[in-house]
Amino acid sequence: MIKVGIGKNNNQDATIAAREASKEALERLGATADLILLFSSIIYDQNKVSEGVRSVAPSVPIAGGTAGWGTITSQGLGEKEVTVAALKFGRVKVGVSYVSDLAKDSFKAGQLLAENIISSSM
Repeated sequence: MIKVGIGKNNNQDATIAAREASKEALERLGATADLILLFSSIIYDQNKVSEGVRSVAPSVPIAGGTAGWGTITSQGLGEKEVTVAALKFGRVKVGVSYVSDLAKDSFKAGQLLAENIISSSM
């Protein structure tokens, strides 16, 4: 069974918005998260958004990106905010990896990603 907690915040300070959205998501989850999905408006400094999440969940893997037009959750449509989904999986092991230069050679990028996943013993 997968459990999810959602948090959103639109504070103008990127670090505060991310920190508060993360706290809310983790409180709603009611457990230690296995993965955080992070979606942030492009109005924020993304490094500060990451810092805000890390201040609350320093060791939880994070995946996500910018939310082009906003996010839609059970709390409604959100624009110009940070949205965090904290997830808890039953027996599923979670890890995060990435590759760059996807546009140059998507096949090679896929191969590298697979190698990263295998070598990390996920």
